[in-house]
Amino acid sequence: MVKQSWKQLDSQRYSEFRAALLRDKGDTEQRKFLNAVRDRNEFLQLMDRIPTIGTRTVPILPTRLTEDEFQNPPASAEERLYQQWKNLTPAIASSPAFWASVTLDHIRSHDQNGQPIIDASYLAGNDLAGQSSLERIDRALKATGDKASKQIDDCVRTVFRQLGGLPQARGNKSVYVDCPLARAWWRERLILRAKNHTQLSARTIGLAIRKTKSHWEQIVVAMVSRNPILGMAHAQDALILSLVSIFNSPPSPHVRQAYDRIQKICQRLCFIGASKEFGVLDFSEIRNIADEIVAATP
Repeated sequence: MVKQSWKQLDSQRYSEFRAALLRDKGDTEQRKFLNAVRDRNEFLQLMDRIPTIGTRTVPILPTRLTEDEFQNPPASAEERLYQQWKNLTPAIASSPAFWASVTLDHIRSHDQNGQPIIDASYLAGNDLAGQSSLERIDRALKATGDKASKQIDDCVRTVFRQLGGLPQARGNKSVYVDCPLARAWWRERLILRAKNHTQLSARTIGLAIRKTKSHWEQIVVAMVSRNPILGMAHAQDALILSLVSIFNSPPSPHVRQAYDRIQKICQRLCFIGASKEFGVLDFSEIRNIADEIVAATP
């Protein structure tokens, strides 16, 4: 029996679509695109022009998400999401074209009250902007002067980042950091994997992982680093548990201080890995090295 491949947008066609829209800031095509994002049906018609490959789909989340729940899912939501989608492989879960397809399917689907699971406009939201996604789109489209083109381009880029990631601008880390559904899946996967090495609860590990977006991004940078040391699962698990120990050791550091310490820990792991063969070490040995780095890092 031939196993079905996961449904995703045609990667090349999707990449070409993104590149064309990002070519000229604030032009007519970007304005048309943002107007389409305001209207669910128009947006789906536009995105349906991109062919898909594969047929296997993930279960649709059963209840409608608010804008904040989509952009910043609570820990409980990320846990449920991962349980529903735990059959995904890391290879497919690393694909922007896959997550774009999953997000579009949620925009296309309805809850028991006939409401879309996700509004297309959510994709333009930015929780740092202090305004709703629709307000952000409208403000960009009404903007005039020198900043108008940048506001429109920023909105378009946010849509692609949250739809499935924007590797053209953010590199490989974008799918793991910027796409809410992908970020939720990967965080919970790494939390549960790290839990295999400790008696700490998944919730305790998750509190450190989810404390700030910058901490998660630093872990992702290590995870997708070309340095083979940080690409190892054991090294990633040790890094995650070191982050937990940083926040559990009084006094709890300021967010910026913790972020700087994570960077230094990554650098030291790579430096030590250049002289030790991490590939033959088990987790406890790598964790001991990480703990020594944590203790010595101000």
